[in-house]
Amino acid sequence: MRYKALLEEEEVRLVTILPSSEENETIRCKIDHFNIGDLYHAEAFQQHRASPIGAQDDSRWSWVEYCKRQKNQELGDDWVDISPLADDATVHLPLPRYTWGDYLALSYTWGGSKAMQKIIVNDDPVLVTENLGQALHVLRDKHYIKDGWKLWIDALCINQKDIVERATQVKNMRNIYSKAWTPIIWLGPLADESDLAVELIRNLSTMQDERNAVTNLTAALRRDPKLFGEGRWRALHQFIVRRYWRRAWILQEASLGRDDMPVLCGQQTLPWIHIHRTFDLLNKSDEVINIYITKELEEAGLNLDILIWNGLFVAGEIHRLQAEQIEIKSINLYRVMSLSRNVNATDPRDKIYGLLAMISDNITSRIIPDYTAPVVDIYLDFAKLTIEATKSLEIIRHTSPHGNLGLPSWVPDWTAEHMLSSLTLSNTLHLTSGTSDPQVRFLRDRRLAVKGFKVDVFDGFGCLWREVPSGRGWPADTLIQSKYAANPYGTDAAIGEAIWRTMVADRDMYVEPLKEDYSSLLASSVILEAGADMTDEDPLKDVAGSNILDWSAKFVKGNAEFKICGKQMADYLPKTFEEVRSSVDAAVLRDALMARDRINVRRRLITTSRGFVGMALEEARLDDVIVVLLGCSMPMVLRPVQIGVETEYKIVGECYIHGIMKGEAMDWLREGECELEELVICEHP
Repeated sequence: MRYKALLEEEEVRLVTILPSSEENETIRCKIDHFNIGDLYHAEAFQQHRASPIGAQDDSRWSWVEYCKRQKNQELGDDWVDISPLADDATVHLPLPRYTWGDYLALSYTWGGSKAMQKIIVNDDPVLVTENLGQALHVLRDKHYIKDGWKLWIDALCINQKDIVERATQVKNMRNIYSKAWTPIIWLGPLADESDLAVELIRNLSTMQDERNAVTNLTAALRRDPKLFGEGRWRALHQFIVRRYWRRAWILQEASLGRDDMPVLCGQQTLPWIHIHRTFDLLNKSDEVINIYITKELEEAGLNLDILIWNGLFVAGEIHRLQAEQIEIKSINLYRVMSLSRNVNATDPRDKIYGLLAMISDNITSRIIPDYTAPVVDIYLDFAKLTIEATKSLEIIRHTSPHGNLGLPSWVPDWTAEHMLSSLTLSNTLHLTSGTSDPQVRFLRDRRLAVKGFKVDVFDGFGCLWREVPSGRGWPADTLIQSKYAANPYGTDAAIGEAIWRTMVADRDMYVEPLKEDYSSLLASSVILEAGADMTDEDPLKDVAGSNILDWSAKFVKGNAEFKICGKQMADYLPKTFEEVRSSVDAAVLRDALMARDRINVRRRLITTSRGFVGMALEEARLDDVIVVLLGCSMPMVLRPVQIGVETEYKIVGECYIHGIMKGEAMDWLREGECELEELVICEHP
């Protein structure tokens, strides 16, 4: 395809799909240059932005209100609000905001096959991926396209063969998607009875706002397993494991949308809020997945795809990223970067470049995408840049022992497997090092010198998640028993609280600061045992029979003999269900179980020589040291490495130590109990 250079600032190419009288006629479209800068706003939109309402909020909603007040004839008498619950989120569009019209931005996956389709662009034949070709066919018949709305499509609007332009446009993605009226998500054509999945999503999305939505859903399904009809759970499974949810670029594209962002699957359209509500509901209900979805899959000779959990997680995180952009006008860098591990990128450089639209300007302004640079160099430079730009060491918390690029242990490998989740991702961090700034030096041979102090060593390790004769669990023979009996917490009640807060790293299932009492986790075993005798009317009936409760009970049982503050963990647990029956709320328990399940993956309970209880990676060893590094919100586990006559360190990972997460260890430093020193993180991975 012949491209003309983009010359003006904020100039972009946009696609206009030309109408056709025949459904199967080859797609014909044209690409023209347009400017999306403020100087090209239409007069009406300029007046709106100059008004008191527009000056306070120039978002799409206030522009819709402006258009309604104008009673412009072009809107017609049947104008209605854009509703988050509308079946087609773009049925009613406002007046164009630009002198040349307006545009939408397409979010899609390029396609998993090599099959191509021919379309005509500016009278030239062009080959596009089959998936994009199918999207264009569906979009051509949409009313907003027929009304002249244009599309930004990366495969067509960027000259992919021009490396310089490609790099420039990658950095401009945030501007392009945020200025579009809305992103449009294309999941792909009708397949695997996706029309049934869409119907089920519409039904389930109405339930999510209820406090006891999962309890009500599982109870209703227990009464009538065919409540929603045949085949719909199987169709929903196939919908959730589509390739779209595993594509790196969707993170920035979809996160710049809103609740009404349209999601297209074949000819069906859903608003994004329906997707989020349904996925969030399922993410809390392993009973639905492991009973109803699994059963319908088995009936069709299919197996449950573990990628269903990935799809549910990614959609939930995208929704939280959307909220962060709207509410605080920025996105948590480490939520984005952790999420990048859950999606695929054909080019590992896009684990960073594909997220630039969501990263703050003080970082992205210093990055020039270079698709010729080695991946190792890009990840190393990004780590250095992030430490300098954020004036923190938070990025080292996201290192993984499972990387394979040979990076230094202080540099995260964003291609590492995604099973290991961060202990906290919210903007409200723990304050292990108080409000201190990092003191760092970048040394030769890819080493990092940091200021910090050793606060403790490991005393004992709880059980590991391993294969057992009955399946998988926490066998007691993987326990390394504590030797010391120090008690920094005081009472047994305080120790019990330290245990259950440690089980979730004092964070809820969304990795936000914990506001509810999750002490019911300590009662996992007795609730599980009582489940068989519960009546169908008992709100705890379904959660008592869930896998997530069974796993929590196995975790508690496996660690029952683990000594914490001189006593076995069993001594801090309720002995009967009657002790806790009145205080256990089904909805809170379910959230607590989901939070525990997330935190405990690849981690185990630990105790320290000072008597603290915590959670650390299963790779931690007795000879490792627990340190507080200035400018890092979490305690870090370091492993001494002898380099000649010098002792350097390898980062094992972050850990949670209950009792020092609010800066208590900084008092030890001020009082002389600990000594600040420079610790060198060695080059070796």
